[in-house]
Amino acid sequence: MAFMRDANNLNWAFVCARNQAASTGTVDAAGDILEDQVVVLDEDNAIVTSALSAGDQFKLAQNYGGELIISPLFTFQSATGTNYAAPAEQVTTIGSDGTTTVFLDPNLTDTTAAATVGDSYYVLIEKQDNDEANRSGYQPAITAQAKLTNPNGITDGGEMSVRLAELLRESIRVNDQLEASTPSTAGAKYVSVKVRAAGLGALDATTTQNATCTFGSKSVVFASAPAAEAQVAGNYLLIGFDLYRIASYASNVATLDFAFAGTTGTFTANATAGATTIGVLTAADVQATTGVGLELTGVAQHDFDVARERLYGVSRFNVRFAKDGENVGGTIATGTSPSNGIGDYKQVLTDVYTSMGNQGQRWVSDTPGVERKAPSFVNSSAAGFGVINVATEVDKKTLFGQSTAKQNVRIYLEYAIAGAGTAQLQTVFGTSIT
Repeated sequence: MAFMRDANNLNWAFVCARNQAASTGTVDAAGDILEDQVVVLDEDNAIVTSALSAGDQFKLAQNYGGELIISPLFTFQSATGTNYAAPAEQVTTIGSDGTTTVFLDPNLTDTTAAATVGDSYYVLIEKQDNDEANRSGYQPAITAQAKLTNPNGITDGGEMSVRLAELLRESIRVNDQLEASTPSTAGAKYVSVKVRAAGLGALDATTTQNATCTFGSKSVVFASAPAAEAQVAGNYLLIGFDLYRIASYASNVATLDFAFAGTTGTFTANATAGATTIGVLTAADVQATTGVGLELTGVAQHDFDVARERLYGVSRFNVRFAKDGENVGGTIATGTSPSNGIGDYKQVLTDVYTSMGNQGQRWVSDTPGVERKAPSFVNSSAAGFGVINVATEVDKKTLFGQSTAKQNVRIYLEYAIAGAGTAQLQTVFGTSIT
């Protein structure tokens, strides 16, 4: 069995189900411990129950699908415990984030709205690929261009800024669909995009009904006939914080100027904007805006499969924005930094897959991939896992000499279910997870 090392100097990863009893005795076969149980052994394979000190030697053992996995003999150095932390996708805005009073193009005003028609704006998204095809640093991925048009004769600078944002959103949406990633459901592939606006007029939920919106479709299908404002071309729908201009209305269906770029779903009529709400704004309400921007949110690159493709990682990207090739001063800010978190089940399975030798089989060529058993309880552990990170040393002997290598071992502990087995592990390593 090949044992791999990742960028964090990880050599081994074990995942322990929390509903295990404390154990004693000697482990010589998988059946000596419960399936998915992790225990600490001394050099004679006796289960260790007391706390280790720096310099003590130990091994880790696990019943992994009926197979006994035993690590080499390590020398204990230290251990730290870390609680579960949820992963987070990157959120970066160009211009306003919905509260800040900045515009995509600060020079786009009431008096310049007509003069800017025909100007070209560009958004360049450079991604640090974690998809199958490319994974070598930041690469140009999505170039979105919008030539500002004004078929509706808009003269207000604020509303024209929304028009520009909608054009750029549509260009990003279309070019994003050319990405190699293939999620199982229709939607954004690398980044999702919304038009955000600050200082809008009051949202009117009474003029609409619940509505179904479908990614890539211009049709907003209301549950029943909405009242007048939602039927007026030139008014706007705020759908999950994302702003869309109404092009026309007929038979309970509002047709938008541009296709819906959000996740397909049903949105609830509400006077308070929310992630799953829909409301109506008049053109005058939108003209009152004090800031307009684009919100870009990273999208996971894989339909993660516990047996096939364990390549976990949130999306990371840089953003550039320019007008006719020159910076126009639009503020670019990252509101949420990307983080893989700690103890997400995908991260846990990736670590196990890597430490057990993934053999390079990833379903990206004609060579069949190697399916790998996953701990049966991991995929269902919605609460995630805490982790004990153990710093160790191991002696490596070869024909030409001997060396000592420092290594890290991770022991993931399942949350949600109390168990004496995990308490024993925390006692042995002198650290705790709450």
